[in-house]
Amino acid sequence: MAEQKMTLGEHETTYHSLSEEEVKGIVDSSLDEKLGALELPETFDADAFKTDILDSVKNLFESNQKETDKKLGKLFDDKLSNALKGFKNGGTTTEEKGPGPLARFLSG
Repeated sequence: MAEQKMTLGEHETTYHSLSEEEVKGIVDSSLDEKLGALELPETFDADAFKTDILDSVKNLFESNQKETDKKLGKLFDDKLSNALKGFKNGGTTTEEKGPGPLARFLSG
C-alpha cells in the first residue's frame, strides 16, 4: 500500500491505496500468467497488449477520481454532522443543515 495525499481546499488528508507500481505489478503478473497459458502467434505483441490494458486501468481510475472526491466529501460532512449533533448555533437555536463546505467545494 502506498500513502497518498489529497488536498481539499486548505486541508490535506492522507490515505492508503495501491500505488501505480503495485497496480502495474498485479496486472503484469496476472497477464503474464494468463498469456503464458495461451499459444500465441509469433506476431502477438504482449508488451503492447499489457500497455493497452494498463492504460485502460489508469483511465478507469482517473475517470472515477471526481466521483471518489464527492463521496469522500459527503463522508466527511456526514461524520462531522454526526459528531456535532446537539450543538446549538450561538447557544439558542440549531442551524439548518445544507451541504457542508467540503461538499460544496468538491461539487464545484
